[in-house]
Amino acid sequence: MTTSTSGKPSDTHRLAAVFKLVIIPLAVAFVAWGGHTYFKNRAAQQAEDSRRYALAFERLLTLHSLATDYAAAHGNTLPPTQSWEDALRPYAAKQGMDISQLVISPLRPGPRRFAMNTALSNFDMDNLKSSEAFNLILFFDSVAPDPNAADNMTSLSQPADDAETALVHLSPSVEVYQGAMGKYAPGGSTGLTAAGSIEISREAEKAIAARQKNK
Repeated sequence: MTTSTSGKPSDTHRLAAVFKLVIIPLAVAFVAWGGHTYFKNRAAQQAEDSRRYALAFERLLTLHSLATDYAAAHGNTLPPTQSWEDALRPYAAKQGMDISQLVISPLRPGPRRFAMNTALSNFDMDNLKSSEAFNLILFFDSVAPDPNAADNMTSLSQPADDAETALVHLSPSVEVYQGAMGKYAPGGSTGLTAAGSIEISREAEKAIAARQKNK
């Protein structure tokens, strides 16, 4: 060990010893703590995301079920979009549910609600081919603020950055989207975007309308 002229360790070596015995262990502990906190927060965020997605799936599937209950009692015809929430209210009440809560979207950023596709207003499902049900969007996550929200999906909340949106087809098949990257679902993710899903739905609507016109 290098010593000063007095035979004692120099200040430089004292500082080096302090750095080795104190500073380095503290730095290692800080990094370990930061990593633990990061992964803990990430796990908590993933759990919260899963909770929101599951609730969106549940509410959209419930709305779909209520719409089919309504159709079964009305000649296999879906409710009118100008009053669809009111039309489904008694069916929700029979199951102990409040339609005003079911239509609230849990996805972020909020507040938002679920809306009905006006292309399916009073839609006669007897005119539907089974394959078309997988394409037609019935309810979707909307930025429209009012009860009985309905349009041709112009108010669909398009996901961007970390925003989220969701929709349900007549099949029923629920899709949840996060950000602009594509679809997130229990079975995995696809490259399809919400806008792409809307386009597929509108093409199916056109095909049905053309078939009905040619009858």
